Amino acid sequence: MVISQVTVATVAMAVVTAVAVRIVLRRTRVGTQLRALSERPTTAELLGIRSRPLSIAVWFVTGIISAIAIIIVAPSQSNDATSLSMLIVPAAAAALLGGFRRLDLAVVGGLLLGVLGGLVAQIDEVALVRNFLPFLFIVVLLLWTQRKEVWDAAR
Repeated sequence: MVISQVTVATVAMAVVTAVAVRIVLRRTRVGTQLRALSERPTTAELLGIRSRPLSIAVWFVTGIISAIAIIIVAPSQSNDATSLSMLIVPAAAAALLGGFRRLDLAVVGGLLLGVLGGLVAQIDEVALVRNFLPFLFIVVLLLWTQRKEVWDAAR
């Protein structure tokens, strides 16, 4: 198995980003304000937390992180628009594992998808399934998270 420098850089960036975001959100005043705005925006604004500057800052930082990730990953992908636009599906599958709330679980989900994709690519008979693995991951996660509602409605 060959592990490229792009893969190492991407994994390292994901882990460092997840740790940094967790530290900022849990141990700083800005992190407390952001958590308050995400959980109860009206109450946070009534308490004097200015939502507009924080929102702009979050979008700015997210844009920078996304641009760096694209600069690292895009050269290893083919140049057609379809291939580049399909990068969002594995990212959505990983974010779904984190429930769109926990970055650490999203990183674990992304790593799990990458490892599974690499293992499936090694087996010639099922190598075509590799492209559909994120979709399968999304369907399984959605079925798993909604299992209680389905069984409760069936009773």
